[in-house]
Amino acid sequence: MVLAVTVGLGVASWPTITAQTSLGITSVGGANSGGKTLTSGVSLTLTSLAGGYRVVGGEVNGSASGTLTLEVTGVFHNGYTLSITGGSLVVGGQTYSVTSGEAQLGVHGRYLSGQCTLTTAGSQAEYTVLLAAKRVAGINGTPYYTVHLDLVVGQTEYLVTLLAQAQQ
Repeated sequence: MVLAVTVGLGVASWPTITAQTSLGITSVGGANSGGKTLTSGVSLTLTSLAGGYRVVGGEVNGSASGTLTLEVTGVFHNGYTLSITGGSLVVGGQTYSVTSGEAQLGVHGRYLSGQCTLTTAGSQAEYTVLLAAKRVAGINGTPYYTVHLDLVVGQTEYLVTLLAQAQQ
């Protein structure tokens, strides 16, 4: 008997690019010789190409964009630990700066999860963001991710989805 279970988290509807290729990040042991092996100290940048948000419990939605800079801090047999060292997020015209964070990346670079802290210019307030990302395509050696961010500002919760290009 075979039992298969699929669990998914849909934050926003998005036409998903489904072309998976053998490019991307390999395991420490080099299981995927067509990809790149990450080492400690390597920086990665996720830059949005398109994005949007919606407010939980309301009908408000709009455009979003952002960048995340991550640095590999640990290399393990089953993945990587990352420090989120910078970036920005624009939601509904408000710009947030990424000040710090931590994340984990799966062994083949398909899944990323973590959290980061945001601030706004001229404010002492800090906002914690939950993030999850999945590699959805690879085109000409460049991986693309859907990045989901959950941001709460005061009484408003924003669910943000970005299509981002990853660069090393």
